Amino acid sequence: MAWVLNDAPGLPANAFGTLMGLANHADHKGRGAFIAQATLGKYARKTDRQVRRDLAELEALGLIRRGDQQLVAHYKADKRPVVWDLAVERRESVDSDRTPATGHGGPGGRTRPVVDVRPDADDRTYTAERPDVHVLQTVIEPTTPTAEVRRGEVGTRKRAASAARGARIPEGFRLTREMVAWGEENFPNVDGEKETAKFIDHFRAASGANAVKKDWIAAWRNWIRRAEKDYPQPLGSSRAASKPSTTDQRVADGMALAARLAAQDGVPLPALFDPARLELEP
Repeated sequence: MAWVLNDAPGLPANAFGTLMGLANHADHKGRGAFIAQATLGKYARKTDRQVRRDLAELEALGLIRRGDQQLVAHYKADKRPVVWDLAVERRESVDSDRTPATGHGGPGGRTRPVVDVRPDADDRTYTAERPDVHVLQTVIEPTTPTAEVRRGEVGTRKRAASAARGARIPEGFRLTREMVAWGEENFPNVDGEKETAKFIDHFRAASGANAVKKDWIAAWRNWIRRAEKDYPQPLGSSRAASKPSTTDQRVADGMALAARLAAQDGVPLPALFDPARLELEP
């Protein structure tokens, strides 16, 4: 069997299993192999017809020859297998020495490609020469990624997944001039400084999925929109007119009217989104 694996010259790949099956039933000199075609087909995973084709090809290549048929004389004629001898005297190294070998399969040389994938201590392959066949081993780079590469890929995937989920509120979250301008235009009655402080404290204390956002400025705008209901609505605004007349609403409307009258009497009220009194991001 070692001869089939290492030294059988010109062995076609399609007949490898059939020759291995014969070698399994031959003696230590490769002679006297007789085996039913069905059993040989089971070894090679082939049909009887394919086995007969392989045997004919191996015989034509000189890798097997008919042996002593007396070994099966006791079998019935219709059940008698053929006895085969393996041409173990023919070896790759011997056949290669008959003609000059270039080591690269060039003209006049007969070489057999050999693959060496044995790793060294650093998990790399190396090149070595097989002195018995006078050819250079083919080096195959390892395709399995190293532990460092795998860890890097996992880290990249985790960072991408984290970015898709969002992040916690930044440590230095502050109002920008654009945020103040948006608040003055849309919600002038909301205390921007107070609500921003509440917004920051709320999300710094939060945990779980609620504490993670993809866009913190958009989250702040939603907070201001929800906070509007806690402040008196300006008189004549569409939002004030659309709400039902309740006791709380009438009180809020009264407070708003008092603020308006005070402003008309020359008593200035502070702008809730006044950039001058808010700590803004530079």
